[in-house]
Amino acid sequence: MGNSFEKRIIELVKKYAVVMIICVVVCAVGMAKIEGSKATTSYKAKLTVAVTPAEGYQKSTLEDIQKNEELVGLYAKISTSSKTLDRVAQYAGLDEKGRIALNSRVAVDFDKDGQYVDIYITADTEDEALKLADAEAKAVVEVSKEVRGEDILKVVSMPSKPLEAESVSTKGYYATGGVAGIFVGIIVSALLEMKRKKHVRN
Repeated sequence: MGNSFEKRIIELVKKYAVVMIICVVVCAVGMAKIEGSKATTSYKAKLTVAVTPAEGYQKSTLEDIQKNEELVGLYAKISTSSKTLDRVAQYAGLDEKGRIALNSRVAVDFDKDGQYVDIYITADTEDEALKLADAEAKAVVEVSKEVRGEDILKVVSMPSKPLEAESVSTKGYYATGGVAGIFVGIIVSALLEMKRKKHVRN
C-alpha cells in the first residue's frame, strides 16, 4: 500500500511538474524575502590580552614563562566570568537586560601553549561593540588582578574598527522555503487532479 501511495505521488509530481516548480520557487523566494528582512547585522570587536611575567621577559626565567602559559586558560575563564561581565555592564552603563545579553556576546579563544587570549565582543552597532570592548579590557584586567593578586595580565591589542557580520544567512530560508514549496506543490497538484477528474466525469 505504501509503494502504491508513493507511486501515485511520483506520478502526480511528474504530471504537474510545472505547478511543482512554481510552488517551490514562490515559497523559497517568499520565505527568503519575508524572513530575510528580519535578519540583523551584528558587529564583532576583538581585543587581545597577554599573560606576561611580572618582572618582564628580560628578568624572567623559563619556569616563570611556563607558569604564565599554564595560567592562560584560567585568565580566559576570568574574561567571561560573571564577575568580569558584571563589571563590563557597570562600565558600559548597561541595564539588567543588557547585562544578561553579555553572556552570549562575549567569547574567547586562546592557545593553551601560548600567552595570548583573544576576546570577541558582539554588538548590534559599531559604536556599541567598541564601547563594550573598552569596558571588557578594563574589567578583565581589574578582576584578574583581584582574583589572582598578580598584575600580569596586559592588554596588547584593541580594536580600531569592528568586523561586520550578518547574523542570519538567507540561504537557509531559501532551503526551508523550497522544502515547504514541495509539500504545497503536492497539495495543489492533488487538488488540480481531483478537479480534472470531476470535470471528466461530468
